[in-house]
Parts: sequence; C-alpha cells; structure tokens
Amino acid sequence: MGSFYTKWNRRINREFGIIVLILALPFLVLLPFDQLLFPINSVYSDLVIAHLPPILDIRFTLEHTSRIPLWSNSILSGYPLISDPLSGIWYAPMWLTWFFPLPASVNLVVVAHLLLLELGMFFFLKKQNLHTLAAITGALMAGLAPKVIGQLAGGHITLIMAFAWTPWLLFFYDADEKVSINNLGISALVLGFMILADIRWAAYGGLLYAVYSFVEQFKKRFSSGWKKTLLCWIKNIGLQVCGALIIDLPYLWLLAQYTGLSTRSMMTLDDRLVLSLPPQALLGIV
Repeated sequence: MGSFYTKWNRRINREFGIIVLILALPFLVLLPFDQLLFPINSVYSDLVIAHLPPILDIRFTLEHTSRIPLWSNSILSGYPLISDPLSGIWYAPMWLTWFFPLPASVNLVVVAHLLLLELGMFFFLKKQNLHTLAAITGALMAGLAPKVIGQLAGGHITLIMAFAWTPWLLFFYDADEKVSINNLGISALVLGFMILADIRWAAYGGLLYAVYSFVEQFKKRFSSGWKKTLLCWIKNIGLQVCGALIIDLPYLWLLAQYTGLSTRSMMTLDDRLVLSLPPQALLGIV
C-alpha cells in the first residue's frame, strides 16, 4: 500500500479537486437542501418515521437542558434512546443534525456519505491499477446505483452511511505478512464506524470484507505455503474484528440489552420469514 501512496502523492493535489467535483455534482442536483426526498406518490419514509423523531427529541432536550437525553418518552411508556440503533447518538457525523437547521443538516450528512462512498470506490479501483477514467466511472456507478438511490428515497439513511464505509474497508486491507499496527488500526476503525452507523450492514460488509481479504491474502502470499497464508489471514482479520468490537463495546452491550427486552426477541423463525421469498422464487430471480 505504501507504493500506492507514493505513486499518487505527486498527482493527487493536481487532480483531486476535479475528481471530487465530478463525483459530488450528481448529488448536489439529486438532493436539494431545502426538502427531504420521499418515494413516489408517498408522503412518508423511514427517515421521518424512524430517524427524525430521535433527532428532534435530542435537539429539544439539548436546547432546554444542554444534555443529551438517554431516554425518550415519545413511544408508549418510553424507551432507552441511547440503545436505539437508529438514534444516531453513537455515530458522530449524525451529531451535526442536532445543531444545524433541518432538513439541510440531514441532507448534508447523507450527501457527505455518498461522496465518501464514491471516493472510497475511486481509491479502491485505483489501487487495483485501473485507469483514472475507469475509476471515476466505477465510483459514480457505486454512488448512483439503483439500490443506493432506492434506499435514499426510502429514508434508510443509516444504511447508506454504513454502506459508504465498505470500499474504504477493502481499500485499507493489507495482505503483507507483517502488517503495520497503523493499517490494522485503520481497518478496525473503519469497521467500527460501519457498525456504529448501522449494524445491519456490518454483517454483509463484514462478510464481503472477509471474502475479499481471503482472496487477496492467497493471491499475494500463497508462495509462503497455504497453512502460513491461512494463519496470517486469520490473525489479521481477528485483530481487526477485535479492535472494532473494543471500539464499539459500550454500544453493542447496550444494544444487546435493548434487543433482549424488545418484543422482537419473541419472534419465531416463521415470524421472521413471513415476507421472505421461498427458495424456488430466489432461484427464479437468478
């Protein structure tokens, strides 16, 4: 990875501003700062149902008491706001929505993460020795993917925020046998941010990262023997996962308590799969 930074050190100052402008331009048009996006023919989304209420609750409490509320009375007899994975308390970028005007601050945070997604994909593709134009195209395809735009319209902003860290997780992986503490720490920090943003995507992003890192490890280190390569991969992944869990330990502990007390813990497997497609239908999609 050091050679990649050295190669780009001279060119990045000259080209980076233009690249950022190209990547950011679609979202400045797509996401006006004076209104929220909604699905077609709908006046509701998960943003106004699940994300805005905690933001408004926190803003009100901060304004009147100068304290971050740990409990909310907005649902039935109340619930622990600090344990709510959608409240944004544990994810620092969401704090901007507590102090700056709405909905501009929400839109700004979302646009920043979409740009983060594109930049991460751009650098990841450049690391694969792709041409700059190809890397920009790939980055735009990631940021403007129909699934991403669909999640945006549906108001699933935390899912987008977690997804935005995915290419950075791949970019910072180092398959060297003696990985520096800095690289391991950065990877653990990125994975920790992904979990704090939305733990639902962490499962999929983590699985993608495990597969990618496994392939990269064997591509670069297979000459050392498959046993040594496998142990090196397990060690690197284990250290990164442990680092991320340590970073997120307070949040994960509170979330585990919260989910254990919620009615979702009473759902059976049949309840969870009631809206799932049967296996034959999944094969039909393929």
